[in-house]
Amino acid sequence: MSNEQIIRAHDLCREVGIATLTYNMVGLPRETKARFLDTVKLNARVRPNRIVLSVFYPYPHTALHDIADQDGILATEFDYESESYLTQPRFPVQEVRFCWAYFVPAIRFYQLLAKLGFLGRWVGRCAEAVYCWPYLPHRLLGALALSLRGAFNAGKLFLRRRLPKLY
Repeated sequence: MSNEQIIRAHDLCREVGIATLTYNMVGLPRETKARFLDTVKLNARVRPNRIVLSVFYPYPHTALHDIADQDGILATEFDYESESYLTQPRFPVQEVRFCWAYFVPAIRFYQLLAKLGFLGRWVGRCAEAVYCWPYLPHRLLGALALSLRGAFNAGKLFLRRRLPKLY
């Protein structure tokens, strides 16, 4: 399915009031941060009502498992806690986790940039250079995002239990 078809389908759904959902995956074989950023930009463009993101898992007897096996990037032992299933030199585990942690904020960022016209395109190019910079502290930034998400969810839980009318 082409990006144009995805965009058109979302536009048609929005026109008639149908809510949309995108299901996305990070850490696919042969993926890079730059290619994943294309997924972020597509989500920003289609503005889905709901977003789902998972980390790729190489299920045996699937085409993607076979590709990962042929490329020699299947992890010898799966680390289910860190969701590290592939050992890709061009897209290491800490970068996959970083992309997973910042997926929705990155979509919101690109939606904002789209409203800024030329300035947004210029800022977007600068942001892409930083995002794809190999020396970005992925592990630290990913841990920070997960901590903030945990605090946010704890706050929601507190509101739901203690102040349900506010929630």
